[in-house]
Amino acid sequence: MANNADRISALGFFKSCLKGKAGEWLEREIAGKNWELSNIISTVNRTLAQLQGDGQARIVGHLSPTAPAGLNAQLVAADAGAGALVIPGHTVFNEDWTPAGGKPTSKVVCAPNANLPNRTVVLADITLGQLIDYFKGNYPTVRQQYQQALFGITVQGSDSVGSYYTKLKKIARHANMGDDEFCRRFLGRLSPDNQMEVHRMGLSRPIDEIFSSLEEIERYKAELVSGTNPLLQSQQYIQPSQSYPSTEIEKIKSI
Repeated sequence: MANNADRISALGFFKSCLKGKAGEWLEREIAGKNWELSNIISTVNRTLAQLQGDGQARIVGHLSPTAPAGLNAQLVAADAGAGALVIPGHTVFNEDWTPAGGKPTSKVVCAPNANLPNRTVVLADITLGQLIDYFKGNYPTVRQQYQQALFGITVQGSDSVGSYYTKLKKIARHANMGDDEFCRRFLGRLSPDNQMEVHRMGLSRPIDEIFSSLEEIERYKAELVSGTNPLLQSQQYIQPSQSYPSTEIEKIKSI
């Protein structure tokens, strides 16, 4: 685990890599901002470190009026099943701030235990993990992809089934798309050939099994085209020599 100095250094390096329009976006959206947990009211009476360890049970009942409908019930279910924490620890690349409603803000810092019923939690500054999570979901070109997906425009097209699945999964997470909706969109926008394969294997199968089968079919087809499929490898056959009865051989020798 990197220490705080390393994290600050990594954050500076990441920002320095964003040039041109990306740099303009960074200056406009991130520079000088704090990090708001827009779904959580500052009445939880726990420190941030404590909430990172026991967030779900403590946060239930402390959601803001603007939190997504059903989030409270989702947190209850997640807590019962030991699901992911609402407020992630600092892991940089795998932080998911969606349940907490994490976003940049110009609001002043407000601790989770400030006990202000009309204020959402606001953390000081923006860490690298928070920036990366926000960047992955809110950079303009990414937002365009999400909008296309929500309006049914995202299709497999010439993408591999793996690339299409991964893209739609990322969109689904940031668009709060449920499993049933994801399944409907994934199957409905596959290439015609893959849709036929899905109907052959049966629509009742779990979506992960369907995806794995489609990947295997795609890999097999690619091997057929390239000639690398083991079943198609040329084999050397030994042509059996023609045999003659011994009497016929003697006749040939006497000629």
